[in-house]
Amino acid sequence: MDEIRWELIECGTKLFSEKGYKNTKVKDVTDEACISVGTFYNYFDSKEELFLDVYIKKHDKAKKELLKLFEEEKPPLEIIKDAVYKFLNMMQSDPILRAFFNPIIHEKYRRSLDLQKKKSQLNYAYELFAPKLKKWQKEGKINTEVDIELLLAVIDSVFYILLHKEDIGEEFFPELIDFLVDSILCKMDKNFYN
Repeated sequence: MDEIRWELIECGTKLFSEKGYKNTKVKDVTDEACISVGTFYNYFDSKEELFLDVYIKKHDKAKKELLKLFEEEKPPLEIIKDAVYKFLNMMQSDPILRAFFNPIIHEKYRRSLDLQKKKSQLNYAYELFAPKLKKWQKEGKINTEVDIELLLAVIDSVFYILLHKEDIGEEFFPELIDFLVDSILCKMDKNFYN
């Protein structure tokens, strides 16, 4: 990666974490990186594009952390449950990951995210977790009837519920997440159809 682009991503990461998305201006990032605003636009079309790269970098790091859980010597359903809750905690505690689930910011990105980048991110999650899930299916440790792609999409949907936390109601939210995770795990249980 180009050194200036890398520096902009690093400075963006720092400032988005400290000041938040809304309060971080392109000028703040360029001042932090000691470059001109014009140079910024040689690398990014907008603050939104920079934020998306920062978000993807953080998201990739989080996925790699989750992958470590899949190597633990625990029952598969316990590992999956731990991974879902760990990622939910990351999404809610990290200011950059959390900002992506602000409905206004998310909608802006959903519309602007180029399809190729979106597909590569989805494929990345699939490539990361699918082999272990397929192995567990083959070993009979999880339900062999569950389609892995569907399973990953359903698990991913749990995180998108964060966009509607206020609509659902804060008082119901923790129980709703528990209910959904337990429902997923129930369906994944190797004894579900017995």
